[in-house]
Amino acid sequence: MREIKFRAWDKEEQEMLDWDKFFNLDIAQVFESKGSWGVYPMQYTGLKDSHGNEVYEGDILEMAGQSLLRFEIVYEDDHMAFVRKWIDKRVPATRGNGETERLSANTDILEIIGNRFENPELLEGNR
Repeated sequence: MREIKFRAWDKEEQEMLDWDKFFNLDIAQVFESKGSWGVYPMQYTGLKDSHGNEVYEGDILEMAGQSLLRFEIVYEDDHMAFVRKWIDKRVPATRGNGETERLSANTDILEIIGNRFENPELLEGNR
């Protein structure tokens, strides 16, 4: 069974809240506000990167240190699943900037290099 847990970005404090701090918040208010409350929840995907770090929605990953193969983890309602959203424009044509692709459970070649809140410059990609 997949472990269900969250972390959250606190915009006002500019810090990532781990599961214990997040769980002490008014959970209903956090999810209903969809960020307008200043706290952005991110769900754990159940996967770990090549270093054993837990992969969350909003994380930015690279494949084996190749900055051309960089993507963000997003939840896609249409597929009811976490997917990879390609960032860089120089990726192969089948993996264009902004396109999404199913997230594989094979994460032994992936490395978390940041997340959308603490490292927004990584979302710019290579041009």
